[in-house]
Amino acid sequence: MIRSERIAWWTANEVAGDSHQPFASDRLPAWARVHTGGDTGPSAGLIFALAYLDALTPGALVGNLRVAGTGMLGLDDVVGPVKEIDIKVAAAMLTRPDVIFVPKVPNSPAPVTLLEFHDTRYPAPGYTTSDWLNITGFETAGQVAAAHPRTVTIVVVYDLRQALAWLCGRTNAKTVCDLARRAADLPIGRF
Repeated sequence: MIRSERIAWWTANEVAGDSHQPFASDRLPAWARVHTGGDTGPSAGLIFALAYLDALTPGALVGNLRVAGTGMLGLDDVVGPVKEIDIKVAAAMLTRPDVIFVPKVPNSPAPVTLLEFHDTRYPAPGYTTSDWLNITGFETAGQVAAAHPRTVTIVVVYDLRQALAWLCGRTNAKTVCDLARRAADLPIGRF
């Protein structure tokens, strides 16, 4: 759990960039530590990163949108597999979220957004990070979801950038869109 927090904090600071330097630090501040009781494991890495981005930026990152999710966040910005994904999605559904981000397709009655993208870590010559991860496709999928605001959407993501792009499309909020564009320009493995 501690490793997940630290990776998420470091990643959030990389994405937020120099404009938020007063808060940025490689050391996880005491106020940013998550109190999970007896829970352990890396499953909340993706959500930690999104929460820290919210804390490092002014205002509410995604407005009133209710975001849930699971996924380990690696040092190379990969959203990795987790155990008991179906149970985690079922529990998240009880909170009536607008979106649930997951690293693989769960067994769920809710619609699942699964977009094509390359699942290798480094873009082939001639590809940008954005092209390689299909960032435009994820933003478009978020825009499509915005047309159905009362529908829970489950989105399979392989990288934090994809979650940010989807949130940008869904909310059209300046802060999250700025972060999504900044993250899309960072090389894979930089976080």
